[in-house]
Amino acid sequence: MTHKRRKDFKFSWRRQFDAWLARRRPEISSACRLSHRRLYIIPTITGLFFALVLLLILVGAANYGSSMAFILVFLLIGVGINAIWLTHANLSGLIIEAAASAPVFAGESVAFRLRLENPQARPRPALKWGWLDESQAQVRCQLKSLCGTNITLTKTAARRGWFLAPPLRLGSSWPLGLFYVWTVLRLAQKILVYPQPAQSGVPLPVRALEGGEKSPLAGHGQVSGNDDFVGLRPYRIGDSPGRLDWRALARGGELQAREFHGNTANQLLLDWWQLRETGVEARLSRLCRWVLDAEAASLNYGLRLPGQEIAPGRGPQHRHQVLTALALFDGGG
Repeated sequence: MTHKRRKDFKFSWRRQFDAWLARRRPEISSACRLSHRRLYIIPTITGLFFALVLLLILVGAANYGSSMAFILVFLLIGVGINAIWLTHANLSGLIIEAAASAPVFAGESVAFRLRLENPQARPRPALKWGWLDESQAQVRCQLKSLCGTNITLTKTAARRGWFLAPPLRLGSSWPLGLFYVWTVLRLAQKILVYPQPAQSGVPLPVRALEGGEKSPLAGHGQVSGNDDFVGLRPYRIGDSPGRLDWRALARGGELQAREFHGNTANQLLLDWWQLRETGVEARLSRLCRWVLDAEAASLNYGLRLPGQEIAPGRGPQHRHQVLTALALFDGGG
């Protein structure tokens, strides 16, 4: 059996066993403390070879009556027994907490952030983190006594909606590599995945103004001359140069933009029923692209979906509200 086939066989067996453990353990809260009930320990290939060597030495010592050989084998047996305790204690008592993670767009890597705390006065070296369905550890770390660290594990989000954290594995074979201790965790952690934005090229839609007029917007609209000036606000990326207060900047002040409000202010209504795309995901992707373009152009925009409507607005909170509605859209209507 080649090295690659042995490795694949080992990973397949371990994955099936870990999957059984994940089914056996229900989903827990966003934080847990590792007790001996959650830890599993088995000898490694190195540990099995070590035991075989000890058995051969013991047989040789019995055949030849060598007292020095008996001393050696019993000394090595003591080392192996202590390795069991030290390996198990390297994970015992650790505290794992799931931290908040930012939403992403479909097709991007989801970053699950975890907090690992060591409440005891002994260091925890050679810790290995990874997803249950992956053979290699993604993160390797070590903890000093009474310290903590942040861990980030990534996974590609293939579709929109809530992305639940897959089962993950934390393990270690410290100090001698004779035994491997690990646990399987199912943290109650989920990240919102927005729809994948469509390609640029389709301009933002227009809205009907009072009196039946249309406001032609090509993606970066200008403020209408009938709008009322209400004050200055800090500059945001995407603000039109015509809105910027260049005189204040020339006097050494901060760059600011003029804020206007009025009945004819540029507003967009991103309407599900006016899309040319066919298919739910294609329409959501186009709406997602328009949301990003409208936000970059500092335009007020609203959203109309089957069974749901969001009033026009702008800003990070409004952007998140609109993208959340797109991410969780059930396709009805």
